[in-house]
Amino acid sequence: MGEPLTELQLLTDDPRVLELATHVVDVTFALHEAPDRADRDRRGHLARAAHNTFVVAAGPLVRA
Repeated sequence: MGEPLTELQLLTDDPRVLELATHVVDVTFALHEAPDRADRDRRGHLARAAHNTFVVAAGPLVRA
């Protein structure tokens, strides 16, 4: 996951997009730390929401 983040850093200097990408990485890596299914589900929801927020923010950069 670190390699795509590095590639993104080379493609944009948009601080919001980079912050959101870092957040996606953080919440995704935290999935395996869930002590039980309920927490894993909660963390999964957070990871999906972070991903979707990132895609909305990065989309205009890709389509520009």
